[in-house]
Amino acid sequence: MPLMLKPSDLQNLQLLGQGPGRRVWRGLAPDDTEVVLKTFSLADAPNWKAQELFGREARVLQQLTHPALPQLLAFGESDGEAWLIYAYVSGESLAARLAQGWRPELAEVLSMARQLLSLLDWLHGHQPPIVHRDIKPSNLILQPDGQLVLIDFGSVLLNLHPAGGSTVAGTFGYMAPEQFSGRALPVSDLYAVGATLIQLLTGQAPADLPNERLWICFEDRVVLPPSLIAWIKSLIHPLPEERCPSARQALTSLDAPARPLPEVQAQALSKVPALPPGKPNLDVIQTHHSDQGLEIVLPPRPLRAPQLKFYVITSGIGSLYCLVMIGQIYRQLGSLAPQLQLPALISLLALTIGGVLWENRRLQRVTGADTRLNLRPEGLQLEETLGGRLQSHCEIPWQQLTVRRHQGSSWLPAHAGVELRYQNADGRRRRKYVAVTCEPQEQVWLSELLLSQRKVMLQSSHPPPDI
Repeated sequence: MPLMLKPSDLQNLQLLGQGPGRRVWRGLAPDDTEVVLKTFSLADAPNWKAQELFGREARVLQQLTHPALPQLLAFGESDGEAWLIYAYVSGESLAARLAQGWRPELAEVLSMARQLLSLLDWLHGHQPPIVHRDIKPSNLILQPDGQLVLIDFGSVLLNLHPAGGSTVAGTFGYMAPEQFSGRALPVSDLYAVGATLIQLLTGQAPADLPNERLWICFEDRVVLPPSLIAWIKSLIHPLPEERCPSARQALTSLDAPARPLPEVQAQALSKVPALPPGKPNLDVIQTHHSDQGLEIVLPPRPLRAPQLKFYVITSGIGSLYCLVMIGQIYRQLGSLAPQLQLPALISLLALTIGGVLWENRRLQRVTGADTRLNLRPEGLQLEETLGGRLQSHCEIPWQQLTVRRHQGSSWLPAHAGVELRYQNADGRRRRKYVAVTCEPQEQVWLSELLLSQRKVMLQSSHPPPDI
């Protein structure tokens, strides 16, 4: 271990971050290689435990060599300041990438999970086990070649205290419940892995998600195979004795060959953004996972205020136009025989009233019907029920389906929302509108879900016909 390099040898130091008594710098060594300098002021230390943890980081890393860990080049103490010098790790932290809007695909998330679990299996295999205690997106660097590097061993634990201790280390949201009492075990790192994966999949920090009886509630924010959701939940069980027992076991379970959903469908579902939050006093969109796919339930809702206002205005204009036309036609009825004038006028009025009633019935269906969309490997199954009675049912192969979202340009409210175009069994072209009364962001979510599912499923089949 080269111990001759000192902070005074470094050039072009740039401050990257700081905390109580700590500072992190980026600079150049005499041979122009990039390094990271961590300093710790003994005088400004918040407590003696912080000083002990800083020294422990050096003792641990000087005996570890692994491609997924930072390389410690030198460490020491001088002029009341302790310091560590690392080789610079290129890339960005997962936290920085998430803040920029990055949303990894499922294959990327699983690749990072495998790398992290393999590293933990190696760390936990030491005697005594090395427990990191602070795994989170900001401590994970994704390099350009896809290699994941775990940094910041400032909270590392060497000697286990099953009964608990005086030191609470970690970050809220990623800490296992037992860490709040100073108790940290190898399975505590697995909890942090699960919490990190949840943030990668949902785009939300675990602390911002609902929490019920110490469980992180994330299932309704992702669209994943049930087996994968169960696997993640095995990592974040609140009780350490009920959690997945080891990183090796977690890795084995992740790579188990049995999967309820085909891989291509899992990839499609992984590209869907999280379901947007609904508005107060409105029934929310529900998602249910099954071995055959995903079921989406669009509950009945009243028309949104802009839709209702637009409908009233256009209905008034339409009614006024019909009255003008009836007056014009009535003038022409004088050329008919007297006995035909009244029946012709009644027929015209009946057609006008019938059109209004027909549109009102359509509105009743879109505002009062339960719509169920079943996304399956072979296609989309659509069911509409009104008052417990089945109103419509159709099964649309992915090859026959096109999806389009109307953004309120239609003259009729029942012709808004997400438009589905397809060909039925006899080859006739049909269209159907769903999510008419949903909020705009919910319509975008649904259309993206259907489009991403269709795109990936068609990669393994022939191109769809033009519709």
